[in-house]
Amino acid sequence: MMPSKSQLKKDKYFLQVEQWKKKYGLPQEQEKKIKWQDLTTIKADRICAKKGCDRTFNLHRHHKGHDYIFACILPDVYAPRYIQYHNDDCCYLCKQHHQAIHRYYAPVVDEFFKEIVGLTNKDLEYCCERYKARLTKMCENFIQVKVRNHVKSKRKSMGGRKHE
Repeated sequence: MMPSKSQLKKDKYFLQVEQWKKKYGLPQEQEKKIKWQDLTTIKADRICAKKGCDRTFNLHRHHKGHDYIFACILPDVYAPRYIQYHNDDCCYLCKQHHQAIHRYYAPVVDEFFKEIVGLTNKDLEYCCERYKARLTKMCENFIQVKVRNHVKSKRKSMGGRKHE
């Protein structure tokens, strides 16, 4: 059976993060805390950061400023912090809202990629900082807008299922 396109993308992502981890490492205190695993999906006693969403399962750790794209473009500048998953850089979103925020980001990310063509490293870093701040602000605004007509998941409405 062939892996799905989304699984291939996820595998590529984890390979990239592992390469950064080997190259840049983590501070010792953080290395002790993190057992390297799928850090995009969190199974813990947390709740989706989106206002009005009460989902506590299948949460994804989301970098507010979409830091991954900047880490790919300027790894020596952005990758070391990216792999540390700082609490002030991240929020937890359920799968639905994690996908939604990336759709919300898409036009700005497209605009960013058009703007960076031909920039020098100094100008590129400045441009990355501008867009990172813009995407972070978009995320902060996104999570503050209350979910309208939020339908509880079928799992909860069907009597609930224990969270893995």
